[in-house]
Amino acid sequence: MRFSILGPLEVIRDGRALALGGAKQRSLIAILILHANEQVSSDSLIEELWRDSPPATAGKTLQTYISHLRKLLEPERVAGEPWRLLLTVHSSYSLRVEPDQLDSLRFERLVRDARTAIASRNHDRGRVKLETALGLWRGPVLGDMASEPFARSEAARLEALRLSALELRVATDLELGRHAEIAPEIEEAVRTYPFREGFTGHLMVALYRSGRQADALSAFQRLREALVDELGIEPSPDLQDLYQRVLRQDPALRPPESSTAAASPRPSGGIGDADARPRVAGGLPLVGRDRELEMLRAQWNLARGGTFRFATIGGEPGIGKSRLAREVVVLARDEGATVLVGHCAEEPLLPYQPFVEALRENPEVIEMVDLPTPTGRDRLLRLIPDSMDGSESLDPSDEDHELSRYQLFDAVTSMFTAASQRTPLLVVLEDLHWVDKATFALLNHVARVPDIPLLILGTYRQSDVSDRHPVARLLSDLHASRRLEHIALESLDAKSIARMTSLIVSGEPRSKFVEALTDMTDGNPFYIEELLRHLIDTGALDPSGDLWPDSESLEEAGIPHSVRVIIRRRLLRLSDSASDVLAQGSVLGRQFDFHMLGGLAGMEEELIPVVEEAVSAGLLIEKKTTWAANYAFSHALVRRTLYDGLSQPRRQRLHLRAAELIEASAEPGFGTISAAAAHIHLAGSAAENDVAIPRLMAASEAASSVYAWDDAIAHLRLVLERLRRSGAPREDRAALAERIGALTYATGAEYELGLACLREALDHFEAIGDERSAARVHSRLGLQLATYPTVMDIPAALSHYHAAKDVLGEDESVTAGYLYLGMAIAAVFALETRSIGAASARAVELAETIGNEQLVQSTEYSRCWYLFNQGRLAESFGLNDRIWERARRLDNTRTAAWCAFGRSIWSGIYLANPIEAEAWCTRGLALPDLTAFSRQHKNLLDRKGEVYGTRGDLARARESLADVGENSVVERLVHFWDGEWERAERAWADAEAADLRAGNRLEAALNCYWLGRVRRVGDRPEAGLDALQRGLTMALDGPQVPLELMLRTEIAEACLDMRQLDDARSHLNRCREILATGEDWGGRAGQVSLAEARLRSLDDRGPEADRDFAEAIELLTRWSLVWEEAEGHLGWARALIEAGRAGESREHIAIVKDTYLRIDAGTRWSERATAAGDPQGSISTTL
Repeated sequence: MRFSILGPLEVIRDGRALALGGAKQRSLIAILILHANEQVSSDSLIEELWRDSPPATAGKTLQTYISHLRKLLEPERVAGEPWRLLLTVHSSYSLRVEPDQLDSLRFERLVRDARTAIASRNHDRGRVKLETALGLWRGPVLGDMASEPFARSEAARLEALRLSALELRVATDLELGRHAEIAPEIEEAVRTYPFREGFTGHLMVALYRSGRQADALSAFQRLREALVDELGIEPSPDLQDLYQRVLRQDPALRPPESSTAAASPRPSGGIGDADARPRVAGGLPLVGRDRELEMLRAQWNLARGGTFRFATIGGEPGIGKSRLAREVVVLARDEGATVLVGHCAEEPLLPYQPFVEALRENPEVIEMVDLPTPTGRDRLLRLIPDSMDGSESLDPSDEDHELSRYQLFDAVTSMFTAASQRTPLLVVLEDLHWVDKATFALLNHVARVPDIPLLILGTYRQSDVSDRHPVARLLSDLHASRRLEHIALESLDAKSIARMTSLIVSGEPRSKFVEALTDMTDGNPFYIEELLRHLIDTGALDPSGDLWPDSESLEEAGIPHSVRVIIRRRLLRLSDSASDVLAQGSVLGRQFDFHMLGGLAGMEEELIPVVEEAVSAGLLIEKKTTWAANYAFSHALVRRTLYDGLSQPRRQRLHLRAAELIEASAEPGFGTISAAAAHIHLAGSAAENDVAIPRLMAASEAASSVYAWDDAIAHLRLVLERLRRSGAPREDRAALAERIGALTYATGAEYELGLACLREALDHFEAIGDERSAARVHSRLGLQLATYPTVMDIPAALSHYHAAKDVLGEDESVTAGYLYLGMAIAAVFALETRSIGAASARAVELAETIGNEQLVQSTEYSRCWYLFNQGRLAESFGLNDRIWERARRLDNTRTAAWCAFGRSIWSGIYLANPIEAEAWCTRGLALPDLTAFSRQHKNLLDRKGEVYGTRGDLARARESLADVGENSVVERLVHFWDGEWERAERAWADAEAADLRAGNRLEAALNCYWLGRVRRVGDRPEAGLDALQRGLTMALDGPQVPLELMLRTEIAEACLDMRQLDDARSHLNRCREILATGEDWGGRAGQVSLAEARLRSLDDRGPEADRDFAEAIELLTRWSLVWEEAEGHLGWARALIEAGRAGESREHIAIVKDTYLRIDAGTRWSERATAAGDPQGSISTTL
């Protein structure tokens, strides 16, 4: 359980945000969280919730809220057991919260720890703590509740602490010499908090240290002018003093020495005098991690027993993540398991790098398994570098990109499954904080594997994985499914540090030395080892001579407080040749081949002693293999320190040389092409276009061959940028820009980039007078703008289509067929029914002439919309059924999914038939490989969640939110059903506005329907009528007959609310005309009957109204329309009360309230029923 108030209120259970109910219930949980572990009296809670006007039933309502919250927080509690979290203490309530469960408590603890670390001169650790603390903030405290009286004081206190922490983190960055890097961030803080002098002071220091003295003085002047003009005061004396110090260029303002310090003089016992100093032991046993190792051993035992597990090790750099993971690898190998190990890289050389690395080093894993299909094996072999030629067309019509990628991922999963059936399988993925998009997509797929003997063990830097990092989202999902074990490595304690020291230097350290080492390293194992090496190398530590320095001695000796500075000093103690070779080797990445390093350094036999020196110094690790000589830097920080020390020109030329060596060392293939291109990119201007462009193009093809679309697009973008810089011919730039745009559409990646590239291509083609190419790009732009919601612009799409039609309209080609198909799809969203008919008819004609089956199915689906909009339901559904059957025979999952989605919309939304809608959702979700098509899959899940709620299964509707995410239809409906009517209204109003901006009148009209309905329920029929009439105007313009029916029915209800009986009668007469067409209108007929019953009751036709109410409710019950059924009883009760038959109304009010209680609707629904049944407050106590 996790409680979050540093931003909008969230309560997370098992990785999923709980639906907290209506506004009052959310306020209640917020108050209890703000007073966590305290007793808050009922009287205090009532006062906070209702202020000066609590209702008579406030106490009972509070108990109801408490009951709902308890069920939310502890759904698995067994009846009769005491509540563990939300307790009753006498007449008070107390929410039990552990310190790590509440983000504000974690924030304050991290800030305290940071201040302690900084006070101990451990600025690196302090900065990490502060960064982690500030990363917990997602917005203002409690979001939209921040201004509530109960929240103001705590919100102000926490905001003050946040700003103080931010100032401290900025000051720490300055202490660490990061002035140039953070100057822009401080400038933004100054703009946001102009009167907070601390930020201005830090900005002045950062600018001064960056060589911008004039800007530093200007920052002071701007603050002074603002203070004098607006507040009539001068800056503080401290800031004025800083201003004078900048003017006189005070040496004390220079960056701290620790960020630029040179190495200490080498002692007489140098690198060649091995016997003059103690040796640092290699292959240390694991120290101080017994508990963590036992936890991982337990996870491995579960995996061996057949339960899939995912474990992660998180922590700061150097804390021992990889060392702990290696222990699990040894354990698994000793037990005969198959072990695969791969590393993510800060600058990956090829897509899916950790998986490729693992399989390349263990090719027998592929050979030992029999995959179910040749296609699966073919796709799997693509991941092995140089096993295929990497040449596959990028034309979107060649294959289904989503399905092909899914099949590759499924092949990897099948391989892991098959391998694990022979021996348990351990897959270790290091440095997940650097995971690239392709690798994450594959990992996300594999992590959904059913239970098999597989443990995936990942390591990552915790400070680099924010809540928005893709790995964080994956781990949240795994935690919710109870498949994750996370281990956060903390600093070593003094006892473990003493043990580690004795193992490294072969001597028992004195307690004061251990204390000093603990203070200086903060228990970071890598820092400890590096510092011990440094102390030994400099002679400051000599166990044989009983020389164990304490804190004061270390400070006097100028021992650096940064591990990077220690690494730089260690590198200076290498021979010149070893230092230079390692610097060159850093260009090759964390791991590299011996012969590749020799080629880069221009060495052969003479490289051997150089490498041996680096291994002896603990900077390189030899990878024990039977064939190639491979090495790795001992830590990523070692490689990064070396790499950062290279000048840019040298770095670029080394990358260019590395690319040449890679190409010369192997036959052209996926791995060779990708790695060479990565180095070409990093070579920058050192690589001429005639060298770079062919290699980048080949790398894009290679990435496409393994469906790594983001990588493929990235390589093409690099080529396009080079063409732009060099002023290449327009036709070349146009062709490449169009290619990028086509690939983004086909793969559903980077839509904005695709549009920009297509527009660029269009400009070039028009400039050179190539009309047919320009028309083709117009068609592509139309397709992109009418397909993806995030960039949808239907009017612009239609404009592009019409421009393309002027040139291509008379062609009888596939291009023309897809042009007319696109026009039909755009017309569906534009609610232009006649245009749908004309465009779809032409598209079908072309598809049949050409003989393109996929085009036939797609165009016929758009024709279903044409028929449906006209109210020709049986024809539309019959055609849709035929498309469905044909798509199923041809294993065309994409088209079948659209058929299922269409039927679920038509039946569920337009015809109020949730029974049939649920059946089609179930069919669609059962399609093979549906998860390959993420958009269709999510749409069907969204629809099924909506159907659950419509039928009264709110628990499953709420659960579905985790699958469909934010801004979904079911999310808005859950707000509505939970009684959060204002929130639902805002969401539907925002959705309508967004749809109208996009020209999506189809969905805008539906949002008008729901907007009108929520306003009616909230007793604002005039405002509801306004929204409903907007929707009706769009429906009539279409025309769209089913939409007209649902809107007119709701408009009639709004008119009845306002006693506009003639208007209501007119709308209901039109509804009856529609219902009389002989089509099956589902539950809409029951809703029309219900409105007619209300009309008759207001016409003083009581007996007829009673009969009509009963018949309408029977119809609504038949269609499982639980909410409408309750509304029917409520309307009947109101009619009886108005007729002076209040006693008879009570039964109906009781049914309504029982219904809302049974389905767990928001409390406002029951309150609404109570108010309707007892307008004078005379009978509420008897119900």
